[in-house]
Amino acid sequence: MDVDFTLVVMGMAWLAIGGMLVWGVVDGLRKVLGNSSPLPFFAALDGRGLTLAQVQAAVGVGELARAMRRCARCASRSGCAGHAPDCPNEPIFLRAQSRTAP
Repeated sequence: MDVDFTLVVMGMAWLAIGGMLVWGVVDGLRKVLGNSSPLPFFAALDGRGLTLAQVQAAVGVGELARAMRRCARCASRSGCAGHAPDCPNEPIFLRAQSRTAP
């Protein structure tokens, strides 16, 4: 049986690509499901004197859900205590504070 060397190399390349894709999915799921620490989002609310209901009233439930998703996916989440100066949710907190200010 004569096996073409090019086909063998292409098959190995496709297997390597498939393996990398599977590893990416497994690693991503491990990161998402393995981190059970509370979101810094709630510490940020407490630190600014806001409640979840106030933020929801100010920005709506859809924007609140997107803010929590940004917090969960943030690369700085592990070192964040809710007071990161470059927090991607800072505009939402400011909008909620301006609506609740006396």
